Amino acid sequence: MDRLEAEQKRLERKQNENINAESELAGLRIRGQISDEAYLRQRGLLLAERKWIAERAKKGQEELEHLKSLSCIAATRYPRRCRHYICLLNGLIHRYQ
Repeated sequence: MDRLEAEQKRLERKQNENINAESELAGLRIRGQISDEAYLRQRGLLLAERKWIAERAKKGQEELEHLKSLSCIAATRYPRRCRHYICLLNGLIHRYQ
């Protein structure tokens, strides 16, 4: 769970960097320092990155909530078995990222 929480924080920082980059890009366009074509191309890349970040953050949040729900079950009903499954899930999630 700690790894997923760290990933969420990293994605939040990346989202802030993306917003700052888009603001800087708009400033360059207003001052006439880049062409409209370059602006549109770069803005498209920033929007695609923003979409990817949002999707990844949503997926990570869902994984985190799922693991937290398993933790609640583990604490109440099947402590040994659930802890084992949580370890397996953590390993699988880590492997596929």
